[in-house]
Amino acid sequence: MIGYDRQQEILALLQKKQSATVKELAKAVFVSEASVRRDLEKMERAGLVQRVYGGVVLAECKNKGVPLALRDNDNHTIKERLAQKAAQMIPDGATVLIASGSATRRIAKYLRGKKGVCIITNSLAMLEELEGVDVQAYCTGGLFRPQEKDFLGPATERFLRSVSADLAFFSVGAVSREGELSSIREEWVSVASTMIQRAKRSVCLCVSSNIGKKMPFMVCTKDDVDEILCDMPLPWEKQE
Repeated sequence: MIGYDRQQEILALLQKKQSATVKELAKAVFVSEASVRRDLEKMERAGLVQRVYGGVVLAECKNKGVPLALRDNDNHTIKERLAQKAAQMIPDGATVLIASGSATRRIAKYLRGKKGVCIITNSLAMLEELEGVDVQAYCTGGLFRPQEKDFLGPATERFLRSVSADLAFFSVGAVSREGELSSIREEWVSVASTMIQRAKRSVCLCVSSNIGKKMPFMVCTKDDVDEILCDMPLPWEKQE
């Protein structure tokens, strides 16, 4: 198969599922992953796709957000450090709300040794991480999104409004220099906002590559949360 035909086949596959990993595409078109990466470089220059860590998103769908499977390993080391710091903030006996996200779901592995902790989450990915960890875990339920492995919607929010927590953890795709925390997913914002309201303390996890950006839907401002965990000083901290 010549390069142009292969790229058309890749495009057809993406039009069906909007995103894919390099490995999935290589298997589908019967070429090496290196060949797929070269094709994706050309397709990105042509404005057809947007490459992300380990995969690609159809350009026309990029504003819908990058699926969890494709962004999960992006800034992997930073997300692990932030998750570890977050877990250290959780005392024994605490009730904790944790919103779905590629950084927050990592908190699970650092909960080993904690006693009497109750986790409430809308993330199936996090529940899977909690296997073998001695905590009490509740799933919010709601409308399931396979690509994100989480639950959203009115049913999710109703469950959250029925509980009270000591801590809430969430992560965002953008933090502006003025301190606005925002996301590309409107429906997720409602869930995160409800978690913030139902917890005594709220903590945001943010990788530095998301600083200085804005996304369409604001979750809250820096003044609405108790702490923002980041791998570099935040813009307003430098000014103080």
